[in-house]
Amino acid sequence: MESILRSNPSEMFFSMFMQYVLSFVQQFREFCDNPDADLTHDAGFSMSPVLATNEEINGAMREIADIIRRLRENEPAEGRKFHTIGLILSPPHS
Repeated sequence: MESILRSNPSEMFFSMFMQYVLSFVQQFREFCDNPDADLTHDAGFSMSPVLATNEEINGAMREIADIIRRLRENEPAEGRKFHTIGLILSPPHS
């Protein structure tokens, strides 16, 4: 993987991103197509432009990863359902 990224980093990185997005879109489409889907409680999305240094962004990403790690350690229990959390860090605006 690393050698592929070195040989054509922009194209490979974009291709990987597109696969990520398309798989997320497909999963969301299937959810929305389910007549029993609880659209107001089981799914959502947001975007939040922020001003931050690279260090602040890296710190925030570590905190978010820690929250997700703790959720992934949850055991099955009444009321718990599988959710998929996707996180995209968009490049800075030029």
